[in-house]
Amino acid sequence: MLSAFACAAAIVAGTTVAAPSAGAVANGYNAVYEPWSAEVLLGGICSGSVLSDRWVLTAAHCLGNSQGAGGHVKIGERAQQTFKVDRVVREPGGADVALVRTDVSMGVRPIMLPSPGPIPNQPGQFTGWGPGRFPEQQGLAYISRLTQGPRPGNGSMFETKAIIGDQEPGDSGGPFHIGPVIYGVLCSTTGKDADGKTVAYYIRVDQFLPWIYGTVFTQSWP
Repeated sequence: MLSAFACAAAIVAGTTVAAPSAGAVANGYNAVYEPWSAEVLLGGICSGSVLSDRWVLTAAHCLGNSQGAGGHVKIGERAQQTFKVDRVVREPGGADVALVRTDVSMGVRPIMLPSPGPIPNQPGQFTGWGPGRFPEQQGLAYISRLTQGPRPGNGSMFETKAIIGDQEPGDSGGPFHIGPVIYGVLCSTTGKDADGKTVAYYIRVDQFLPWIYGTVFTQSWP
């Protein structure tokens, strides 16, 4: 799904830095099974995170023109459980995040949402299914800098540099998480920097807590 693996440009220190299309976690390690890890199939392969019994968080560009009909979400250690998608909701401000609802309960433990505020200053994991390979893979990365979306409503982003593993097509929409808490949704990579580290851009989840709570849990954010 290379053509769709892109998010908005990020503005860093007044300079527009493109976040072009690029790349499953390559050269990573087999992931410890996380029940909240999902494979999202809506015209291509993407990754996502289960937030509740029926809702998955992913990247908006993974949806393409889909309104949910014909799409599927797969979960399980080898993605052996398949659920039909009956609704998709794009973030109304145009940020590259979206919510996907399954027709029945997935019955798994969800990932935890973050609290508003700074992201912990420690390495985190990125997880993805890549181009349909099993088992899922994990890598390790650190946050190298925070960036800001190019227009209001696009949401803040952060940039990571990989320590172990590289993101590939199919990881788009997957999480950057520290333990069981999700902090970002993968929207783009820019290849390797001068030190040979893969640079990736993530949408900050805490910027969209009111929208997530209102959609998934039908309650307002405090």
